[in-house]
Amino acid sequence: MKLGLIIIFNNNETSLNSTFFNELLHIANNFELCLVNNGSNDATLEKLLDLKDLFESQITVVDIKKKQALEAANKAGARYLLNKGSLKHIGYINVNDLSNIQHLNKILAAFNKSKQQVIMHNLSVLKSNQNTRVTVKNIFSILKYFSVLKLKVKDYSLNELVN
Repeated sequence: MKLGLIIIFNNNETSLNSTFFNELLHIANNFELCLVNNGSNDATLEKLLDLKDLFESQITVVDIKKKQALEAANKAGARYLLNKGSLKHIGYINVNDLSNIQHLNKILAAFNKSKQQVIMHNLSVLKSNQNTRVTVKNIFSILKYFSVLKLKVKDYSLNELVN
C-alpha cells in the first residue's frame, strides 16, 4: 500500500543536501513525497526545487508564500497528494520538530518497518472519529503515532530525536 508523506520545512536551507535526500528516497521508496515549504525566508524553497529536479519522479514541492500554522501546511500538502492519486493514508512530519534533520531518515526507516501497525491504529482512530472532514481525516502525525504506539526508533528513544 502506497502512503503519502508530507514533510514540512521552514528555514532549513543549511540542512538540505542531495546526499540526505538520496538516503531518504532509498528508505521511502514506497511513499509519495510532498515537500512543503512553509513560508521560509531563506533559500529553503530553492533547495527543495533543486532536489525535485534531481529526484523528479519521487518528489513534489508545494510552496506556501507566507508561513502558516502546521494544520494549514498539512492541508496544502494533502490537497496536492489527494489530487495526484488515490492515497488512503497520508502522514506528515514537521522537520522543525526534530532535534536534527538527519534524524528524519531514522524515523522513516522505523516507520517503514511498522507502517502496517500505524495504519491499523489510524483506521481505528478514524472509525471512532466519524465527524472529521474527509479531506483531512486520513492525515496523521508520524511522530504522534510513534509515541501513542510506543514504537521504537532503532537505537534511539523518540525523545532524543525530537525537541
